[in-house]
Amino acid sequence: MLKKLLLGFGAALLLSSCYCDKITVGTIQPDEKLVHVASVRNGHFLGGMIVKKDKAKNSVPDVENYVMEVKRTFGDLFISTLTVGIYTPTTTKYYVPRTNPRVVTQKKKFRSKAYKGYLKEKE
Repeated sequence: MLKKLLLGFGAALLLSSCYCDKITVGTIQPDEKLVHVASVRNGHFLGGMIVKKDKAKNSVPDVENYVMEVKRTFGDLFISTLTVGIYTPTTTKYYVPRTNPRVVTQKKKFRSKAYKGYLKEKE
């Protein structure tokens, strides 16, 4: 019985995949350089039926043009499997155009159009 349960658990982990949704807010060109400015873990309960809302304005305040990337990473899937779907987190990353005057660029990521950085406080 335990062997079948572990086999089922392993199959569920192997057959589930990480997905990624990108949502563009405002006007951003497809070839525009972006800066990663924030990451947030979102909590969903009961397989996504109950959602803890996180507003984008908390992560990218006073920014009109940005990209949201919503992912279920391996870690998120692992936690979801351990809690048997009671808690199913996702990770949201926020990207802002490099041309935004509030963006401070740090280090370039290898083989990516995205840079790492942060937003300056509003003056």
